[in-house]
Amino acid sequence: MASLARLSVLLAMLPLVAQAETQAPTGDANGIYCRPPQPRTDSRLPGPQICKPVSEWNRLHAAGYDLDANGAVKPLQGMKDLNNLSH
Repeated sequence: MASLARLSVLLAMLPLVAQAETQAPTGDANGIYCRPPQPRTDSRLPGPQICKPVSEWNRLHAAGYDLDANGAVKPLQGMKDLNNLSH
């Protein structure tokens, strides 16, 4: 019973560990940035976490696009001052 509890705790922590390993350090244009899940309008569940190279996020934003909560490319809305991802 105790081993089942430990296993469930470890499994619950896996997404946090994976996110910590894949996020780009501050100012690293060659790293990977993982956007946290976004709220969806068609479901109570959030969309997926989306990981892309920082350079790809910057290219999308420079072209006037972003990704919606499901990961589909869409025009930027209300984020005109966002020039690049500087995390």
